[in-house]
Amino acid sequence: MASLYHEVPSEMVGKELIPLNELLKVAPDAHAKALAKYLPIEDQNDREWLMRRHIKALGNCLWNDVLHFCPVHPFEIWEEVAHTGKPFPRDFFEIDTRHFDPKKLEIFVYSKAPNANEEEFSDDEFVPYTSGALVAYGKTLPEAARAYFRSLKVGDKFRRYHLVPHVLYRGTVNIDKAKRIQVP
Repeated sequence: MASLYHEVPSEMVGKELIPLNELLKVAPDAHAKALAKYLPIEDQNDREWLMRRHIKALGNCLWNDVLHFCPVHPFEIWEEVAHTGKPFPRDFFEIDTRHFDPKKLEIFVYSKAPNANEEEFSDDEFVPYTSGALVAYGKTLPEAARAYFRSLKVGDKFRRYHLVPHVLYRGTVNIDKAKRIQVP
């Protein structure tokens, strides 16, 4: 069984994970809180420009028209960032990939940090979702992500999924059959 992981939202609305742009319509307060991850943190620039980026393979939708899942088990990320002393989410949904419509999935490889000065994402940063591609990009953390996490010092703020591949899903996901897991 292959799985995808998603942080349990602090303000979960109903029984579905909902893309950020749709969340605005159904739960404006939860939307405002979730939007914060695109705003500046200390010495890092904001990421609002990401919300204007298109994902061609999923119907030219916007970045926040899709749900973002991690193909790497969150414990592996936690192991790399625990030394910073910064909080890391504890609660995650682990969702069997059989509960997704594969036609609505795409893998964002995330081999390099997106650049705010570029018009759009490079096509080579996306690969069609297949079970083989999921294994290739989700079996373990890429070395670039490990290097980024290891470069962090105690107390540094950081992007939790920087250079970690994302599996993007255009739609909502019912969490009734999701397993809830925790990392230390």
